[in-house]
Amino acid sequence: MILVLPVSFGTEWGPINTFIITLLAAGEYLVSFIMKKKAGVSSFTVKIFLSLFLILNVLSLLINVDYLDFTGPALSSPHSTAILNIVSCILLFLFIVRSIQTEDDIVSFMTLALFAYLISSVLSILQLINPAALLVAQDYFSRLSVDTEDRGVRVMGTIGSFELYAEYSGIMTLVSLFLGMTEKAKLRKAFWLGTCLYCIFLMLMTKSRGGVISLGAAMLYLLTIQSKTIGAKRTLALLFAGIGSLAIVSIVTSGSGYSVMDALLSKTEIKASQGQFDSRSEVWAYGFSAISEMQFPQTIVGKGPGLISGTSLLEVFPHSLYIYLLISLGYLGLCLYLAWFLWLAAPKIRQNALTQKQVLLRVILKTILILIVVDQAKIEYIRPTDSSYAQILWMFYALMYVAIHKRAKITNYKLAHS
Repeated sequence: MILVLPVSFGTEWGPINTFIITLLAAGEYLVSFIMKKKAGVSSFTVKIFLSLFLILNVLSLLINVDYLDFTGPALSSPHSTAILNIVSCILLFLFIVRSIQTEDDIVSFMTLALFAYLISSVLSILQLINPAALLVAQDYFSRLSVDTEDRGVRVMGTIGSFELYAEYSGIMTLVSLFLGMTEKAKLRKAFWLGTCLYCIFLMLMTKSRGGVISLGAAMLYLLTIQSKTIGAKRTLALLFAGIGSLAIVSIVTSGSGYSVMDALLSKTEIKASQGQFDSRSEVWAYGFSAISEMQFPQTIVGKGPGLISGTSLLEVFPHSLYIYLLISLGYLGLCLYLAWFLWLAAPKIRQNALTQKQVLLRVILKTILILIVVDQAKIEYIRPTDSSYAQILWMFYALMYVAIHKRAKITNYKLAHS
């Protein structure tokens, strides 16, 4: 199930992997219910959150059913796909929580997710070797697998968006960093740290400024707020590793047509005199204008899930998760998601009765959440055309929930069965 997460095979009904995950997770959950096995989610709080996510999407759809465009088959509309996607994400969340019993299970899920990323990255490497030939991938994936616009080649992997792929690569950088820092065997440690460098390389080859900024914010969080938790030695190691990795990748990608630094620094379109402070300002202003025109009850529950582009400025409207939530799911949707992020990260990591590996696991998962929250300020993973990436994030939400909120239970289980 995890191996198909990075894949976004496009059909008129939506990404195939969404259907695969929905059917497999629902089937497993139904079989477990029939066999009267206990559900993995015992927290009343998380049950409320999951219910609200589903109810809000359905309610927003029903309230706006006359307003939304349902041309063509109803099930293939972006609004129906949005409902299917949130159902798929919730079922995947439940499946993973049910499957985890120990911290080793969490690490296994993260390792498998990293291998899924590495397998999908083969397409990215092929793009770099011969970008023009790889345009044929558009026949099999929901969007072009490579972009050759004015910044040169920008890899997208199988996600269908170089910006989402940059965030994906940043997450996997932190996963491989964790595996490298906790591995004792020298050969395996070298492999995971090499994988970390490879993930940074692919992230920079997306030429997304947001990816660099979000990974930088995540590393800054590690080096400052969590420095005491992970220790001075590891903090210094992270600092030198981060600087060294960026230097190496910058040198490697400095050749003709692949100059990452030139691409990242060019065409920032900053016009402070016109109130534009970055290249997203115009689109964000358009989004806020659309929000100001909303009337009750749309201000509360939005204009409906799965809204497609409302402007020609960018393909996806409005290039910020938080503005998109205000428009599609209203103030209720925005507050729900912000509360979800805050709740996931809220518990303090207590070092007593935990090994160094267990502490670092929780720190890295919190850092991944920081990266997501920061990066989503300039991109949105809730997309009617690229919905498969949402499942990757919900997998990590499940790992965060188990590691941070169910710490005592899985730690005690491990001690009792060691």
